[in-house]
Amino acid sequence: MRMILITIFVSLLFIQCSQERTKRDFFTELKGYPEFVTSKGRLPLFGFDSLIIDSLSTLIEGKKYWYLNTNSSALFNINGYIRSSGKIVYIRPGDKTESKSNKEQVLFDFSSDTTKSSVVQFSRNKVSRNLVVIENTRYYNKFIEDSTVIFRVYQEVKNTSFSKEFLIQASLKKGLVSFKYLDRVKKLIYTIDYLPTARVIYDSVETRLYQVQ
Repeated sequence: MRMILITIFVSLLFIQCSQERTKRDFFTELKGYPEFVTSKGRLPLFGFDSLIIDSLSTLIEGKKYWYLNTNSSALFNINGYIRSSGKIVYIRPGDKTESKSNKEQVLFDFSSDTTKSSVVQFSRNKVSRNLVVIENTRYYNKFIEDSTVIFRVYQEVKNTSFSKEFLIQASLKKGLVSFKYLDRVKKLIYTIDYLPTARVIYDSVETRLYQVQ
């Protein structure tokens, strides 16, 4: 009985040491799953509408990470531990167990070098994938009062012809702002806003993907 209590105590101590309630110095307004308001009925799952980020930081190789997760059937389908350094957000993709030992990769680059692109290679549900992230443009978003970058993202399943393209607007300070996807078959543009208000809408293809103001 004593050995069991000691084992439990050591396990709890390890968890306490490896996880801390430390406030992120990036994505500070990305809280977790919000209550989205759907204005035009039930919409497909994109990832933003299922995104969760842990409030507890985890120490990996002396660096603090926060676990990010999306639905595995979503368009923005990725999970892993994320952190920032300078103006770059890194990710160790995978579930909470395997990702700690996975190679760190660039997820979002907020630096001023517009020629850069990144490719996140990961496996989920035993399917190998590539997530290609390319800076499209940047502007000041007056609604969230911060500069944002619009990334053009391609999701590819390796060794197949499957690929999807979408846009993500993000702020290094405030986090993921919005997600846009063009359904060419239905001729609709789907939008999920995280900030300033969580909502889900869709528009006809006549609406511009991003109205820069």
